[in-house]
Amino acid sequence: MISAVIASLGGPELAATLAALQGGTLAPDEILVCLPAGFEGRASSFASDSVTVRVCSCRGQVAQRAEGFRAVRGDLVLQLDDDLTLDANCLENLVSALNGLPRPATVAPTMLNRNTQTSVYSRAQSKLRGVFFRLMNGAKGYEPGRVAKSGFGMGVDATGQSGQVIAVEWLPGGCALHRRMNLFLGAFFPFPGKAFCEDLMHSAELVLRGVSLFIVSDAKCYLDDGEEIAPGFLNLLKNLQADLRARWFYLNRYAKPSPRILIYAAVRMAHLLRKASSTRRSAPAH
Repeated sequence: MISAVIASLGGPELAATLAALQGGTLAPDEILVCLPAGFEGRASSFASDSVTVRVCSCRGQVAQRAEGFRAVRGDLVLQLDDDLTLDANCLENLVSALNGLPRPATVAPTMLNRNTQTSVYSRAQSKLRGVFFRLMNGAKGYEPGRVAKSGFGMGVDATGQSGQVIAVEWLPGGCALHRRMNLFLGAFFPFPGKAFCEDLMHSAELVLRGVSLFIVSDAKCYLDDGEEIAPGFLNLLKNLQADLRARWFYLNRYAKPSPRILIYAAVRMAHLLRKASSTRRSAPAH
């Protein structure tokens, strides 16, 4: 039996996620959408005989997902964000890969830009980018599938690698398939608000318990490779502070603290400022 757990606020993007999940070559036997208390009124737009709504006593992606994990009945459990779209054979390929691996293991799909069909982790090569990653991770620079010394998760571009199951150090939290016996149900994210770095922390907890992590190249998942930037410089600084707080916590608890996080902070700040500037320029005049 396969269960799917989706932590959500019940927004309009959930409908497409559910449609793709149910319309694949292999559909879950159980779909559990976990809503925080106060949002259950939104359930009428998507609840059905095949979609169960669980109203959680908590609010927050990590906590809601954990409540769903505790309630599922399936031997295989898919965690899925509510704004992702699975390729038609994504779940089938994930199940096939997981069944072919020695226990315990968790697998995840390759993440693709919904509009361009390219990997969200594809990296244009340049001397400047190479310098950045050497500063953030040392002489090895960008290492796909590993966590940099600065606490930055370096993703895998698995396009063009048909039939590969790639061992990694961390998995993106948007989509992953577990065996229920290997689920981690403990509280690992200690901060309120947006769960920065939760995928790194969750991956680290699984690895500590002997669970191996893999990317399946033939399983594809689509997302909008964009980032919403809250308006205002103060909001930008608050988000950066929350990001760095979570990343520093990760390094101290699961890896090794490094001053290279300051390089990450500088690069991240520059990126946010550039995105904010671009958003302002593209906004319609009033």
